[in-house]
Amino acid sequence: MTRFSVIESVRHLVEQYRSFIKSSYRLADPALRAQFEGHVDRAEVLVKGPYVTLARDFVEGQKLSQILASGCGHPALTGLNWPFGHSSLYAHQEDALRAVEAGRNVIVKTGTGSGKTEAFL
Repeated sequence: MTRFSVIESVRHLVEQYRSFIKSSYRLADPALRAQFEGHVDRAEVLVKGPYVTLARDFVEGQKLSQILASGCGHPALTGLNWPFGHSSLYAHQEDALRAVEAGRNVIVKTGTGSGKTEAFL
């Protein structure tokens, strides 16, 4: 039985990627092709990673419909039919909406994929 190895899997993927690059750019001039393939073979940074993160999930807040029902936010927001309108917002999105509703300025600083754009909207 072969054990799974992340490192070996990444090495395999990098080699497959090198092969893909070399086959995708087939230069007609043999000298240029050899030079190009040599660079691809010796490149130390062809891909980055793998990365492991210990980041936690973002804290959930209330649903947009609940926030609007509480009197926070313009009622017309319900008519925009945003996909997140029926699921919970993240707490930082809810906090941003409540702060703006209270007339305060807001800076949203949080991780990638956490809905900063939606907080702005």
